[in-house]
Amino acid sequence: MLNIYFGRESLDKEKFIFENLSGRDIILVPDQYTLEAERAAFRHLGVSALMDVEVLSPSRLGSRVLAYTGGGRRPYIDKYGRHMLLYRSARRLADRLQVFKGLEKKNSFLAAVNDFISEMKQYDCGPCDLQNAMAQCEEGSYTQRKLADICLLFTDYEEQIKGKYTDAEDHAGLYVERLRDYRPLRGSSVWVYGFDSFAPKALALMGQLAQTAQQLNIVMTYDDDRRDEELFALPGLVIENLEALAEKLGVEHERRRIPESCVWEKKAEAVRHIERELYALPARSSSRAEGLTLTAAANVYSEAESAAAYILHLVRDKGLRYRDIKVICNDMDSRGEAAARVFEEYGLPLAADSKKNIMANAIVRTVTSLLGVVIEKYRTQSLLDLLKSGFGDLNSEELADLENYAIKYKIRGSMWKKPFSRGRGEYGAEGLAAVEALRERAVCGLAPLEELFKTEKTGDFISGFYAYLKDTLRLPEKIADFAAVKAGETDLYGTDGFNSSRASFMLSLIH
Repeated sequence: MLNIYFGRESLDKEKFIFENLSGRDIILVPDQYTLEAERAAFRHLGVSALMDVEVLSPSRLGSRVLAYTGGGRRPYIDKYGRHMLLYRSARRLADRLQVFKGLEKKNSFLAAVNDFISEMKQYDCGPCDLQNAMAQCEEGSYTQRKLADICLLFTDYEEQIKGKYTDAEDHAGLYVERLRDYRPLRGSSVWVYGFDSFAPKALALMGQLAQTAQQLNIVMTYDDDRRDEELFALPGLVIENLEALAEKLGVEHERRRIPESCVWEKKAEAVRHIERELYALPARSSSRAEGLTLTAAANVYSEAESAAAYILHLVRDKGLRYRDIKVICNDMDSRGEAAARVFEEYGLPLAADSKKNIMANAIVRTVTSLLGVVIEKYRTQSLLDLLKSGFGDLNSEELADLENYAIKYKIRGSMWKKPFSRGRGEYGAEGLAAVEALRERAVCGLAPLEELFKTEKTGDFISGFYAYLKDTLRLPEKIADFAAVKAGETDLYGTDGFNSSRASFMLSLIH
């Protein structure tokens, strides 16, 4: 039995699911959403352990099916492994490429081919489909030559993994047919939510679940009685595809609307009204504006000040805590910096939930610069990056003096390993001796690392490199000192400090 439940975004679909569990239930959510779904289960069910309810992703379900029924013994290749194999293919086939020749070493090109192959596999397409597409193009055309290059790389990649590995995108094809032999699924109800659409392989999984499980319940964001119908074109098409699949497989199916009683309890009526009417034509007005306040601002700084003042009002007068308040900004590039500056002036803690470049982390930059100095044979920029990472032994003034000398007298490569002799006339004996002392402090700890690079076994090198970071470079102590300073700077915001135990944990991540 296939039940397709649907409702608008204003309805609490998680509440609906957990109120309608019937015993042995499996909740199927996207890979990246399993942790949040488990938290929602604990919150709605009010329990400390999940007994008859399992929260799984499709890949996790597939692993269980294969472990139960046998098969799937080959190691899997994910997108990172695929990227490495494509790099090998591109280097080997560089002379046979027509349009993309010269790009075989570019990571951006290989990443694009990687994503293309991933999407092809999701739609159950392979090199043969590319060849059919080439046959329909004009002979010698630019499009045909591009397809020929991609087909060449795709075919070579398939040859490399044939009989050795299983591509992660082919995983679904291995376990979908075995679902009918997976006994724990029989008699269970499966709830599927969090998906906006289904690729052909995922659609095949839904069909097999509908045939094997006692009930398959798919929850979609959709509305069939609407004035903003263009918003629901994609989920409407998905629902039609599911119904067509059920008809083909001879499975009973039914559409069911989620009851209006499942509204978000904490969502203001004004917000629900906007959700219904924002894209509706014609829009209907409402006199109920409780829970919604609009403020006009002259510029982004005035906007941030209004928000900061209102937050102070909520904390001081309404008894809210900082963790109860969220500031949503749709343009962090232009408004994020202004908000951070204004909130700091108001004494408000602001933790930005935004992506950061991993190379902005001082510890990561130190480790990569260390490796870069030895691999690139003391390239000046690599050495300066190491000294500027925040964990070098030179302060800012000493670093500036050493950098100025290196730039002026073109110090590079192995010259860093020898005493400085240039500039005696300008610096004098005493000044040159001072710069030489800075050079010795800058490179004194690198000789053991050079010896470590002669280690043949990878495991021995990793263990030795960890010991080098811990004992020779004294990185845990430096992290603890650095963190203590940062913790002192942020005590105003109630930070509990960044102690040496956290420093040891960060170093353990490197290990």
